[in-house]
Amino acid sequence: MPAVAAAELYISDVLPVAAGKLGIVPSPAGARVVTRSFRGAFEAISGEAIPQDEEDMRVNYVQYGNENDFKVFLPNLLSRNPLIGMERIQPAIYNDLLHMSQKIIINSYNKFPPNGYENMVLAVTLINLAKRWESNEERAFWNFIRIQLGFGEDKEGILFETMSNAMYKTMKSHNRFFSYDFKSRKREYYATIMAHALSTKESIFAFFDIMFEFYRHNLQGRIAKNDPAVARFTEAIRECYGNDRSLREVTLKGRPSGLGIGLVILLRKRPIFFKSFIEYILMKMHWLFVGSRLENKTYPGALLNDWFAKRGHRPGEVSRHFRERRLPVVMRHEAVCPRYFADQSGISLVIPAIRLGEESTPSRPVVRAEIYCGESLRREEIMVYGDEYSWTSEERRVSLASLSRFESGDDLKIRVKILVSGKMIYDSRTSLCREALIFAHGRSGMESAPQSVGDGSYIVFTTRDRDLSFPLAKEERDVPGSVGRAVSVLFEGRYGVMSGGRAICSDFSDPGIDVALSAAPHSGAVYVRGENEYGIYDVGMSVSAHIPGEASDRYVFVAGDKRYPFEKLDSRKTAKESEYRLDLSGIPSGVVVISIEDLEAGGAEVFRRECCVMEGLNISFDRPYYLGSSPGGIVRLESDSMKIEFPFGDEKYVWIPFGAGHIRVRVPIVEWRLDPPIEGIGMMDAGKAVRRKSIAANTMLRVLCPREIIGSIKAGGKPLPGESSGDGEFAFFLGAHVSLSGYSKDEDLEPVELILENGDENFSHALFSICLREAFWDAPKFELKDGALILRNPQSFIGADNAKLEYVFKGKAGKSFEASARETLIAKDCELSCGGYHCSVFHISDGIFSEGKKMIYSGACILGDEDVYRFDNKIIEVRKVRAGFKEFFILPIYLEDVTFSGFREEYGDGISYPIYSGTCYFLDRDDKKVYFSDAINPVRAVIINRRNISLHSKRGEKLRLIYDSRYKITDTLDGLAKVSHYSPDFYEYEVVDSN
Repeated sequence: MPAVAAAELYISDVLPVAAGKLGIVPSPAGARVVTRSFRGAFEAISGEAIPQDEEDMRVNYVQYGNENDFKVFLPNLLSRNPLIGMERIQPAIYNDLLHMSQKIIINSYNKFPPNGYENMVLAVTLINLAKRWESNEERAFWNFIRIQLGFGEDKEGILFETMSNAMYKTMKSHNRFFSYDFKSRKREYYATIMAHALSTKESIFAFFDIMFEFYRHNLQGRIAKNDPAVARFTEAIRECYGNDRSLREVTLKGRPSGLGIGLVILLRKRPIFFKSFIEYILMKMHWLFVGSRLENKTYPGALLNDWFAKRGHRPGEVSRHFRERRLPVVMRHEAVCPRYFADQSGISLVIPAIRLGEESTPSRPVVRAEIYCGESLRREEIMVYGDEYSWTSEERRVSLASLSRFESGDDLKIRVKILVSGKMIYDSRTSLCREALIFAHGRSGMESAPQSVGDGSYIVFTTRDRDLSFPLAKEERDVPGSVGRAVSVLFEGRYGVMSGGRAICSDFSDPGIDVALSAAPHSGAVYVRGENEYGIYDVGMSVSAHIPGEASDRYVFVAGDKRYPFEKLDSRKTAKESEYRLDLSGIPSGVVVISIEDLEAGGAEVFRRECCVMEGLNISFDRPYYLGSSPGGIVRLESDSMKIEFPFGDEKYVWIPFGAGHIRVRVPIVEWRLDPPIEGIGMMDAGKAVRRKSIAANTMLRVLCPREIIGSIKAGGKPLPGESSGDGEFAFFLGAHVSLSGYSKDEDLEPVELILENGDENFSHALFSICLREAFWDAPKFELKDGALILRNPQSFIGADNAKLEYVFKGKAGKSFEASARETLIAKDCELSCGGYHCSVFHISDGIFSEGKKMIYSGACILGDEDVYRFDNKIIEVRKVRAGFKEFFILPIYLEDVTFSGFREEYGDGISYPIYSGTCYFLDRDDKKVYFSDAINPVRAVIINRRNISLHSKRGEKLRLIYDSRYKITDTLDGLAKVSHYSPDFYEYEVVDSN
């Protein structure tokens, strides 16, 4: 099956869309659909079988037709979201849904029941209306929905019957979650709607608070997919919310949790979904706390942004707080694999941080490492953090210098046992014993390979006076050290490390012999057992040797325990060399050493290749690559005889236990950096902007990719010139580009994108933007405090710190102020009063060749409380009214001089609505204002939502609607008995500028 195009699947903030290579099945109608469970879609594991549990949480990725058509958009919306409210509805679509729902309900009142499509409209509208519901009084909910839709009293229950039937039929026909867990029919609907709407906001914020405490206290700012700590925590919450407890009695760690009925019913009845949802929230929360921005593409993402701001958290605060502890955590005991590490402080034995299991342990476990070095024993007690929901041991580094003096000729014989509360969970046995340690040079330290070399520079460490030689090295020099012997070695083309005349690295060949295997080893994975490392090969390969001259009686192939003299092999000879080929298709799976012995040299090895043969091994990840700031993922190993899924964090290698050793898999990580660095712009700061003048002419944008991926950079939509140093390293001339093109652009911001090519697939990531001129990255926000005018977000300005700005406010009065760009205090004694204004910001530059004064921002703003001043310089226009379940177009009426009166609970639905007063008028045939009588003015207006409003006379009475050649609001309360009239319940309104 063809793969889904990258642009369709890899959308970082769209929860239900799988982020992996999924198959596509064309439907008869031409829609392209991928069916997944929510868990499958969230984990996005390529080719995973669809779980049969929680069928109503399965989601489809659908690309079908034009979604501007509601008959296309609504089925797709229902198909691609496990909970309908997860997708954020745009305001224009929301208004259209309200309008259509009002029409459908009016038709239902007139005995025209809704069809299947109309039921979808009502269900989606109902769920999105419920997002505004903030009361704990369930009985008032349907009254709230009636008011939000703009209808009067529902004595016959028409609205409830129509909306509830639409909800039930839509959820059933589209296989979406519906709660059957209550005896009360109304409570079934209420719980279902609350679940799909992720409502109330107070409940979801309480849920976020719980997740944050878990993220901070238990996870210490780290989260990875399939973390056993999350599984244990989900079970702990479920235990708190058992079916035998009422919602009001539930506490978590001794405190009321505040979770509402929607979240609770999902937690009780859909635990697999809820665990995935917890992972999703934790990962998005992680992005916020490491300093990234969430786009409001999904409703949970928008809620997280709102929660983050309301709680006063700062981007990057958790990253800074846990900087020292943000180290890889082993998620399973069987994956524990201590390693050797070298940096400027010396060589250390590293015992990784370990999740200590899914079982609840009330008391803090005692974790101890027993390190045997020769005849000596050292015990290390390891710190543990967390609580009964999840314990984690911290990483411990032990210097080799502190373990032993390493007497002359000793091998590195180290054994590690790890015990948790007296129970041994790991024993290294001989896997840490070495004749030598080989470290590849890295930027911030070197991790033992452990015994594999290729082109490049290495540090080789061995015990003191060990006989080491590097016959194929281009350069070598001793590195002074207090423990053992360290040698810096450079290899190019041919490599080998010898000890006592024997090769101690996996691959070794004599310079005069060219040996090749017909199959390449598996890219990015090796098998490690003890001190040996083996390339992983598939069955059915062959090996050939090219040797100068005639050598049929001199050499012997050795494969495992079998010997194959050259004279008995298939051969091809020329005047200069001979080729000998050995078929290895009969070699069974397992570890095998393939070598060539020189009989004339007493059987000395001139070639050695240590292999692990595995039939049909396939290694895949849940993504084709991971950005360097990614919180981890899942690796999957499959062959004819096994299937393993393994979660990992942000480490570069995953160690997967296999047989008597481990399969070490290299994670396909993509990293980028600016050289020289620019403060505030890095892997964790994607989406920010940088001044053009901050980028030096010699600035390079460096990208490090997996070998199979090609990286490129676009700036302003055009490819950036660069060069490749090989092995997935790319460097692009960002500084030169900016220096040459910075002034020739008309745009203020130039986006910089990272383009990654993997075969036929292309992926694009926004890195940052270059601000070519002074500009505001976000709209400036202002505050009046004790007479001072304050800029609340000076960081949104991109430009020189000492740039001179002029702020011009027009509204009730015009006023301008000058201030430096980074000053938060614009004016100490401001003459402006609170209200609505139009603000323009100008950048003032001096000099003969400067632009002088240039506008860099223009837009509306409010000084003071937004509810109070939302209608400053605005007029409310009304053209349609509803009375009961009837609606009428009317001669338009207008409200001017609209002022705020406060909040008040008007309709018994537990919601406090903003109340305003204004002067009401209509326009005569000459477009002159005709004001209503003093019996009506000033009118009291209750704002229901962006579409509906209720109006009352100053006496608190409803206005009257009469028909006099057309429907219109009367400006008198007298004489109504003589004409047909209605009392409108609600009005549809728009807001227009007063000028």
